[in-house]
Amino acid sequence: MIVACRSGSGRLRNVIGRRLRRLASVMPLVAACALPGSVRAEDIGPRVSPANIFVEDDRQLIRRDNTASSGAVVLIVDPTTNKAGTGFLISPCLVMSAIHIVLSDFDLSTRTAPKAQYEYVVYHGSGAIAGGFADFSIARPIAWGRYFASDPVDASQDWIILQFDACPAASRPYFQVSELPLSETVGTASFRLAGHPRRTDGSANSYEFVQVDPSCSVHQEVWWPMNQGPLWLHDCATRPGASGAPIYVEQETAQAVAIAIGELQATPGVIRQFDQAHANVAVPLRNATVALAALAAETRDRIAEAQSLLNALGHSRVAADGVADPQTRLAVYQYRVHRGLPASALITDDLLTTLRGEAARRAGADGRPLEPAAQP
Repeated sequence: MIVACRSGSGRLRNVIGRRLRRLASVMPLVAACALPGSVRAEDIGPRVSPANIFVEDDRQLIRRDNTASSGAVVLIVDPTTNKAGTGFLISPCLVMSAIHIVLSDFDLSTRTAPKAQYEYVVYHGSGAIAGGFADFSIARPIAWGRYFASDPVDASQDWIILQFDACPAASRPYFQVSELPLSETVGTASFRLAGHPRRTDGSANSYEFVQVDPSCSVHQEVWWPMNQGPLWLHDCATRPGASGAPIYVEQETAQAVAIAIGELQATPGVIRQFDQAHANVAVPLRNATVALAALAAETRDRIAEAQSLLNALGHSRVAADGVADPQTRLAVYQYRVHRGLPASALITDDLLTTLRGEAARRAGADGRPLEPAAQP
């Protein structure tokens, strides 16, 4: 489910950054990753193209809209590989997606996990740039599932959360996160999937639209032997490039419930009834409950305490202002890895406990209170 668009592009700041400042240069970069097909207003209709669809192919092309859930669907590009896929906003500053669309096949084969210093380009908003996107922002991983920690790969952990280096100034819609079990959602609501699937006909690209399956079902929750969490089998339409797309319920506010990650076995077109052997697969968002809860608990006081302790222990030189900026996230990530804590850039209870313990031990050894390091 990955769009493999290879190029010889180098580091983001030196190569991609310059291209993104000019629309004429942005378009070739985005066109290199053939996700949604070229469409015109008169092409919007009930059908798109058959692919692993059950009972009825009712997918639609929906214009991006900053007042609707379609505007919360984004495009993520890895500038070092030009691979791309779908993501979705879960707050003005946070993007959720699948790990496998933001890391290359090389990373997968060598079990290389994400790092907080990795940079991605996220296209968002509705406007003129790259067809349907008004803006782009740099984002970095801050939490992810243990997708690479087992052999075979644990698909239930195919999720990742990225944070913008700077929150976009313009208001953007985003999905509320629902961690409900399948039993509390299936049968009570109609699910949707909205993404940027890759076209196979070689046509030009437009990002003015997202492809939406407006009415689909989640049929079963499964636990495979290697899983740390459940997977959902569903009949929402999926294609390569749509991995990372949200499965959601459109209520008063759009509630994202899962991340589309792939298909068990592709079908050539519409089939008459759901067949588990040909099911599409999604990661329910409750598989990321620990990370989402940690983010919700990141108060300014907790962030400022972590910053002060990291500074005092000589692990960083960041402003202790309670703002989890990229420098703070990187310092947290490096400290966690150094101390053998689960790899992430989150300020959690175990992080603060470890920092406090180290500070207490050092203060006891020196016989004097620990003083914060001077700020740069």
